Amino acid sequence: MQRNVERKFRILSIAAVFVAISLINIIISASKSLTDDTSTIALPKSDTVVHQKQHKVYCHSSNTTATDCFLCLRDRPTSLYHASNKNVSKRLILTDDPHEEEVIWATSDWVNILPLVNESMQMRMQRRHHGNSTTSIDEIDPNWKIFVLEYSDLGVGDRGLSYIRNNFVPLVGWKRIHWITRSTKVGRYMDRCAKKTYVDFGPCLGERLNFTEMLNESVASVQTLHFASRDDIANAIDEYVKQQNQSLYEATAKNNSGLGISYDLSQAIAGLPRQTDVNTFWNEDACNNFCSMRNGMADACRSMPQRYNLSLTVSTRVVGHKRKRGRKHAHPNYIKALLSSKIIVLAQRDRWEDHFRLDEALLSGALVMTDPQLIYPHGIIVDGDHQNIVVYHSILEMEIKIRYYLNPRNEEERIQIGQRGRELALTHHRIWQLAERLLLNDMTYRDEYGVSNKPW
Repeated sequence: MQRNVERKFRILSIAAVFVAISLINIIISASKSLTDDTSTIALPKSDTVVHQKQHKVYCHSSNTTATDCFLCLRDRPTSLYHASNKNVSKRLILTDDPHEEEVIWATSDWVNILPLVNESMQMRMQRRHHGNSTTSIDEIDPNWKIFVLEYSDLGVGDRGLSYIRNNFVPLVGWKRIHWITRSTKVGRYMDRCAKKTYVDFGPCLGERLNFTEMLNESVASVQTLHFASRDDIANAIDEYVKQQNQSLYEATAKNNSGLGISYDLSQAIAGLPRQTDVNTFWNEDACNNFCSMRNGMADACRSMPQRYNLSLTVSTRVVGHKRKRGRKHAHPNYIKALLSSKIIVLAQRDRWEDHFRLDEALLSGALVMTDPQLIYPHGIIVDGDHQNIVVYHSILEMEIKIRYYLNPRNEEERIQIGQRGRELALTHHRIWQLAERLLLNDMTYRDEYGVSNKPW
């Protein structure tokens, strides 16, 4: 009897082992299959999986307003209309039909666009319901998005949101409306710190606007807008190098990495022999309106050779076209001056952040120094191994850093920072790249500054 019991126990034990092994194999197989499927979906190996969908963009522009949408202006070197440029977006396709389904609108003409908004909403309702108006506004073409851009220097901040809430929301609801603005900061008064050589700029930088409480049923998101790199400046720099060094240009064109000749020229451009040690492209004769910081910076640079008994070549001349004409045309003397400068020192207006000169300087391959910002443009790295710009927090710190980077022992570091700055401007700051991040809800950009009710 005992032997029979032991034999049955051994049989059951062996059977249990086989069952356990089978279950383990099944679990492992299922787990491997799940892992493989997840990897394929969550970790695409190329842009062909994620980035090939094209989105139609309607740029609204009116002749009755001076503040047309920056994406739409055909005569500007920062526009999606420059379709001949090989770097133009393959994801944003311009359309002239504002009433298409799932179209993205972009406008800075808040008043004159309202009748068109109302007309388009009525057409979409008729398409959807054939006269039946029982469906809520938010359910009518939910993928029709309207981006209202506030692009001026001083801006309107939260007052713009109030206008949208009172005028746009009753027509189309708030979930499709997005507010893009340069007015995301308040309280910047750099004139208070400009002439104090030893004082840190921190107390004069202001603070971020808190849009969180303003979002509720006003707009779906608020995004920071920065100026973009100008195509005409980038192209003029390429042409200058082509004329000055044909063999270098042709060798680069033949062996380029696929990112474009402009990008591959970056190392050579950053390492060009440069005659001017410091250039500001600014002086006190150029402006007396919100220019205390700029003028103070230029004065300090100009007087450095005398005050420190240094052999420095400093230029504070304004080169090329001035004001609006300079924003539409690349003057050859300006291009030459950019490429002849080792260090370009910049400063922003006293009351607001950001300016075109920043990316123009970055494109030159020079080391770019600037006063601090609360919110830097996408990809700016101010310190560390991947630094692509140098920030000074006082006039004294600016002078110390100028002397440091002009020391022959630090020349290679200066050139590398200049090269990385140029590469950033070319690969992340073109107008179509900025537009893709803003209009297509790139969540990797959202952490720099963006407020949203929810991902959309």
